[in-house]
Amino acid sequence: IEVRVGASDADPEELDGAVCVELCQHYLEGGMGAKALRYLEAALDHLQAGFLKDQEVRLIDQVLEAPSLLSGTARLDLLLRKNGRLQLMGRRADQMAALAEAGALAEELGDKGAMARVEQVLGLLLVQTGSPSEGLERCQRSLATCRELGDRSGMARSEGNSIIALNTLGRFDEAREHAERCFAMFQELGDQAGMAKAIGNLGTILFSLGRYEEARVHFERNLELSSEIGDRPSEATALGNLGAALSALGRSEEAMDLLAQSITLAREIGDRATEARTTGNLGSALCGVGRNEEGLELLERQLGITREIGDPAVEAVVAAN
Repeated sequence: IEVRVGASDADPEELDGAVCVELCQHYLEGGMGAKALRYLEAALDHLQAGFLKDQEVRLIDQVLEAPSLLSGTARLDLLLRKNGRLQLMGRRADQMAALAEAGALAEELGDKGAMARVEQVLGLLLVQTGSPSEGLERCQRSLATCRELGDRSGMARSEGNSIIALNTLGRFDEAREHAERCFAMFQELGDQAGMAKAIGNLGTILFSLGRYEEARVHFERNLELSSEIGDRPSEATALGNLGAALSALGRSEEAMDLLAQSITLAREIGDRATEARTTGNLGSALCGVGRNEEGLELLERQLGITREIGDPAVEAVVAAN
């Protein structure tokens, strides 16, 4: 394969991504891990672009399990990449395992920046698995370390995850302050994806406060920015949030159309958490217009997905609904 496509003399980033995946897998299976690493990043980027998360995680695991192949910062970076894919897939237990190894490795390396990165994503995971107070503590610890290191991007990401924890805890005024700071930092950095998420977080806070029209405006801007930059996971979330806001405003037909679009997109990209949340919102919207049998079916589907991915706080609310 390498000879046929001239891969050995080419920059892997310029090769067909599928070929890089094939070469990487063959070399790993043949016990030639060092040669596999040459194609790893291009292979993973190809799988990520195609939302082929199962294949991406399997390839990452092959590399991590190869004896003495990857250590130090390179191993830690790969563990954090794996966590990002597992996050979308809703595989919370596997996330915990990956982050436990990443945290131990960061401590062993004595790398404060790496420790902050682990704390930041672990904080979000703790919020999602029913421990928002502990999650907030981790995010705040990450924020303090990033501030000490002068890492503005890390500070913005830690602020972003702190917002989710504070909103979950019902501390809406604090959440809004963090969201405004987060947006300002991402704007300063020119990070459109970060700006879109910060606007979406502001919308979520306003929605929690019952300020549905203001929330709608934020969700529309979030959707516009996410679509512009091709951030499909954020687009799926924004569609669902906008649908929920319109439903709360009594615009049921528009809401149900957007919620259905969100579910379709979330399924396409394998975002289980967004699929669960939006499926429930569509179920509630159907019940709101008297289509109770269809609505109940969707709420039961949401409960099944929520149990599958392990989100106890959401599961309790869904079961009550």
